Amino acid sequence: MSTPAIAPIAFLLANGFEESNYAQAQKTIIKNGLETKVVAAETAVVNGWDGQGWGCFFPIDEPLNKALAYDFSGLVIPGNKRSVEKMLKTAHSRRFIEGFLTAGKPILCVGDTSVYTELLSGYEAHAESILYAHEDNLAEMLSTFTSALKVDELDIADAA
Repeated sequence: MSTPAIAPIAFLLANGFEESNYAQAQKTIIKNGLETKVVAAETAVVNGWDGQGWGCFFPIDEPLNKALAYDFSGLVIPGNKRSVEKMLKTAHSRRFIEGFLTAGKPILCVGDTSVYTELLSGYEAHAESILYAHEDNLAEMLSTFTSALKVDELDIADAA
């Protein structure tokens, strides 16, 4: 028997990510009945930025060096300049992002779009998979993002 399912949504975080954007996006996605997982290059926890200074620590579900885009339905990057600069320092970030783009899976970049220019350079051919959101249109863009997620058919053995 086949059951439609949507794989978890990955949140790619690096120390200094915009905490409010992450919290709002994660809450909305979970309210829609979807699972989320935090992926980061840091060890065990990642530290958010709360407007004026360092914010809360968040546990990492999957280390970036082991994460594969194949295991996720979509990617959300709630970055800011500080966190995106850290992502640029690791080849794993580009590998992970590229996996989503080449598979045609949606990516939602939250915050100032100018900070993503270097991180996403070279992927212009996949521009239709990349969505950008600001605080004023985040709810609308999250709706567009979740509607772009693909349902995978998972084979589940009949228990009877």
